[in-house]
Amino acid sequence: LKKQRFALVYLNSVASCELVKPLRSLAAPMICHVHELEIAIRQFCGLNTFRQAIPHIRHFIAVAEAVKKNLVQAHCINEGQVTVVYECVPVHDYQTDFFEEATRQIRQQLSVDEASFVVCASGTTDWRKGVDLFAQIANRCQQMTNASLRFIWVGGASSGLEYDKLVYDVERLGLTGIVHFVGVVENPVAYFALADVFILPSREDPFPLVCLEAASLGKPILCFDQAGGMPEFVQGCGGVMVPYLNIDAFATEIVHLQTDANALHQLGKKTAEQARGFDVSRVGSQVDALIHSLVIA
Repeated sequence: LKKQRFALVYLNSVASCELVKPLRSLAAPMICHVHELEIAIRQFCGLNTFRQAIPHIRHFIAVAEAVKKNLVQAHCINEGQVTVVYECVPVHDYQTDFFEEATRQIRQQLSVDEASFVVCASGTTDWRKGVDLFAQIANRCQQMTNASLRFIWVGGASSGLEYDKLVYDVERLGLTGIVHFVGVVENPVAYFALADVFILPSREDPFPLVCLEAASLGKPILCFDQAGGMPEFVQGCGGVMVPYLNIDAFATEIVHLQTDANALHQLGKKTAEQARGFDVSRVGSQVDALIHSLVIA
């Protein structure tokens, strides 16, 4: 690498900060695209590595205001060194009718009938994503209504000790056949298309792409406050935000949308409209412009 000339070093995660020290010899400005909040920084990078890298990084891209706030307050990074550019997806690639056959097959596989109200979530099965809260939310919903509700978690473990712990709760809550942990699948968006609502029970999540994908399909997003950047999306009428870790409030909102078809439709319509502002063609140009400004500088 030293034999080549580089105008910029682009680090697409705090996890890349372990490379800052050896890459300093390239004498090129560095930019770090931060997709992580505090717990993830500690988990995937480590505080010492991150803080040692900070003085050598010219600029930071934060994927949400919550991410910028954490960089400024927890790591004393100058506010002028951080630009917020929200995450993005190819919004126009997501149309519900593209997934009709796939959703039909999923219904057959999981025995989900057309009358069931489907709640979907997605992510790794770890503490940050709040996977342990998923069965609790489902259980509270079951206590609130006699309607047929089904809960599907896409991604994460589908075997092993952590998965066994999830199944342990599901069985003891009497939710077998109601709550499904399907693990990693080839067509996750088809599961989102099947859902009536998409929930994010995360304790910490910067600005998850799965929410943007579901929103692009017109699925209302439900999330906790103080849990990252998604409240910045839902406060613009793209969904519903409830108090942090308040299971009752979360379940109440799900049941409300299940019982009020008009509210569900209107919120889904607003969500899809808002998602258009997060298309890769629009957001990608912001990153491109920032990179070029640093190279020219």
